[in-house]
Amino acid sequence: MNYPQIFSTPNHPEPMVSPGSESQFIAGVRSRNGWISVGTGPNALNPSRECLPSDSHKPLKLISIITYRGAVKRGDVFLCLPRQIRNRIFNYVLADFPELLYIEVPDTRDFNIPAPAYVSDRWYTEICQLIIQNATFSIITTSSLYNLMAFLNEFEKGAGYDNLRTAEFTDLGLFERGEFGAPARQLLRRCPNISHVSLLINWNDLLWVLENEVPVLDLDAMTRKFDFQAIARLPNLETVSLNLQPFMALEKRLRCMEAKRLRVAEKGRTFPGLCDFWGLGQWLKRRAQDNMRAIQVHCPNTFSISSVQSVIARTRSTNRQLLFSTPAYPV
Repeated sequence: MNYPQIFSTPNHPEPMVSPGSESQFIAGVRSRNGWISVGTGPNALNPSRECLPSDSHKPLKLISIITYRGAVKRGDVFLCLPRQIRNRIFNYVLADFPELLYIEVPDTRDFNIPAPAYVSDRWYTEICQLIIQNATFSIITTSSLYNLMAFLNEFEKGAGYDNLRTAEFTDLGLFERGEFGAPARQLLRRCPNISHVSLLINWNDLLWVLENEVPVLDLDAMTRKFDFQAIARLPNLETVSLNLQPFMALEKRLRCMEAKRLRVAEKGRTFPGLCDFWGLGQWLKRRAQDNMRAIQVHCPNTFSISSVQSVIARTRSTNRQLLFSTPAYPV
């Protein structure tokens, strides 16, 4: 009869363990099918002693490790490596795909997953989890939001949602309240580990009121229409970025508004400006503080808007030159 082999950490003598010591050692039982059951605790190296939970002894904890022989039998030698080492190897592979750091979520088609992920189901799961952790997912429409949720649902135990860290919403309509709630809220409430949210806001979605001839953002109307509370309630939120979708007259309009605000400020009336996104940034900070968290809110300024406008102008100028310099097709 073949008895399982009791072993301890190789090439190391059994150390002396005093009662109450917090040191933990590894021991286990080697079986014939290539698996190792590993235990940790002060009594792990002495299998003759009974491990009972007490104030000075921790109960034996069993985990499973695949040996090299077991990994070969399963057709994947990577299985004998710890998950951390496999992740480092996969990160080197993903370094050849920089486009995966910013993913514009499609409306219907599948995501472009690199070919190495299709070696096996395990590789697909682990590589996709690394992509989800490190990528910024740009969500444009309601269809793309549900397509992202369908992709995250592929992974068991909510692992896809748990690993999502950064999301960008380019349409404020995704936060518009409705009969069944805002579509963005359906995603965010499933993603407890999101740390960064970026909003790219269309100028036409902002609601204004005039006070002393100065345009002021109507925060009451904005928060009634859009569910910004879904962002402030995220338990691990660290930063929120508020940006404006660029258009040709944006810089001129912002400079005019800032000039009016400064003229009124000289008379003793102050209003929030672009640097606080007209009060929305402060509103998000206060709501996060209500949930016992401190977050940073990044807002644009006239310099950043000017830089974006200059890039747009150069791009359009280059496209115009290419248009007129391209020879006509032969008839």
